[in-house]
Amino acid sequence: MTFGEKLQKLRKDQRMSQEELASKITVSRQAVSKWELNETMPDIDNIIQLSKIFGISIDYLLDEEINIVEEIPIVKEVTKKLKKKYHYFWCIVLVISIILAMILGNVLNLQATVILGIICFGILVVIVLLIKYFLKK
Repeated sequence: MTFGEKLQKLRKDQRMSQEELASKITVSRQAVSKWELNETMPDIDNIIQLSKIFGISIDYLLDEEINIVEEIPIVKEVTKKLKKKYHYFWCIVLVISIILAMILGNVLNLQATVILGIICFGILVVIVLLIKYFLKK
């Protein structure tokens, strides 16, 4: 995907006209049009402004081999690390659920400790999802 194609896609995804984008980086609408048609390239200052406006890296804008943000090397690395941490997080939630089930099972003298463990796990999952939901807002 070329620079111009990426720029046009990013702009349209933001429901922004060429005129609006041009005014944000103080260039003419015709300049934006030429960039999108790959007739010219913006200077480095404009590329930096574009990356800030769209919240993407300069790598993504300039490297034609990178077609989606997830293909940027640093994003791949960070995503891999987050998936690993996320996996460990759910393992910890499961262990806490089992411990809670065992404690509650002993305290309440229940024979159905496994069912209680499943219930505790479910409650913890709901709590985690609610926390994630409210943190995003």
